Amino acid sequence: MKPPIIPCITFHMSPTTPKTFTAIGNACTDLMAYVDDAFLDAHNIRKYHCTHFTDPEKFYAFKASLPPFQKIPGGVGANVAHIVSALGGESHFISKIAADAEGLSFRTYMEDHGVTCHFPPASPAEIGSPQVPTLVTPDGERTFASYDGVALTFAASDYDIDQIKATDYLLLDGYCFSSPYTGDGFIKAAALATANGHHVTFNVGDLSNYEANTTTIDHLLSLVTSLTCNLSEAQAFFGETTPLPAILNIMADRYAFGAVTHGKDGAHIFAEGQIVHVPAADIADSVLVDTNGAGDHFTAGLIYGQMHDLDLDHTGRLAALCAKDCISHIGARPQGGKHALHYLVNDAEMPPHKTM
Repeated sequence: MKPPIIPCITFHMSPTTPKTFTAIGNACTDLMAYVDDAFLDAHNIRKYHCTHFTDPEKFYAFKASLPPFQKIPGGVGANVAHIVSALGGESHFISKIAADAEGLSFRTYMEDHGVTCHFPPASPAEIGSPQVPTLVTPDGERTFASYDGVALTFAASDYDIDQIKATDYLLLDGYCFSSPYTGDGFIKAAALATANGHHVTFNVGDLSNYEANTTTIDHLLSLVTSLTCNLSEAQAFFGETTPLPAILNIMADRYAFGAVTHGKDGAHIFAEGQIVHVPAADIADSVLVDTNGAGDHFTAGLIYGQMHDLDLDHTGRLAALCAKDCISHIGARPQGGKHALHYLVNDAEMPPHKTM
């Protein structure tokens, strides 16, 4: 049974009050390596798919076999937190790491780029921080492996409750559902934030997270005040045969703001009952390098616009420009820290002039 439709919640904040953003997510590190198909076959890695390692010894043996790789901090919640900071917002991140090289460098990277981290004491190094080997073959295709490590133990007891109470905009990253404790933790965090008059956004991350946790996520969807998802995820939430216009009306009635993205057709965003179509960014003057993280950039632009009372058209253009910036370079993070992308806020203020 789907959660009941609830009225849109309206929040009244003083425009002079500084607004803060916090994400709860996994502290993932992407390990980008260039390999050939023979490497995948030798390690029983299925091309185009994600192979999940649960045995630490097997994962570390596989990691040792990788050719030289680049470490790139990732994870949806952490990405969005970094992007909000790069746009100029006050940004925080709640997660859990191990005392290994990946976890400790992840924390340093976040703080160096303007994001305040709220982590419990680091777990033993042998448990390991979450890592996602990204294997790029000569044809340009990406194949993934993953090791959850300490993320499997991430629970409400690890959350910074004071920060959740204090933040104006809270994002819950659906990839945290790798932990069996996430459902309980997210429900408590959402209830706590909304009880304090704050916004809570949910991003499921991947449809598989919903399929494995349907009942819990349906309940969570009735608690949050904002939702961002792609079209397939929206249809899973609100009915596989429900047309997009009807889905958008349901979401606009239920949530304070949100978005449904649909690839080359752009996205629809909404706030206060208004729905706006955002065309996909024109990349004619850009080089398409890497689409990884473009959705996270779009989400960050949407939330930043809400945090700073931008009108919906301005917010949509900002979200699209953030996504466009992301695809122009390797990695799902901005190239720079605090305020590095703030110029996009001004660029998005007015629609581009069209020449005849």
